[in-house]
Amino acid sequence: MILIENQLLYLLEDNKMVAYISFPKVDANKVNITHTYTHPSRRGEGIAKEMMDVLYDHLKENNLKATLSCSYAVFYFNRHQEKRDVL
Repeated sequence: MILIENQLLYLLEDNKMVAYISFPKVDANKVNITHTYTHPSRRGEGIAKEMMDVLYDHLKENNLKATLSCSYAVFYFNRHQEKRDVL
């Protein structure tokens, strides 16, 4: 289950956090995607991409823009140019 609360998007499985993305607010309409983490046992399964897709939808729905401090977020938005409208 993917949840969003307190500028954290995270994936819970069996009540354990498997992956997360932190995106603290910079101001009222902007966040900074600072960190993406996936547990080593689950890396390579596309979880980070799936979570970034959910975060992108969240940003769009809430009219938020993002800056990128996280190297994976930079990689994601470079690969998905069509989603750069939230940057």
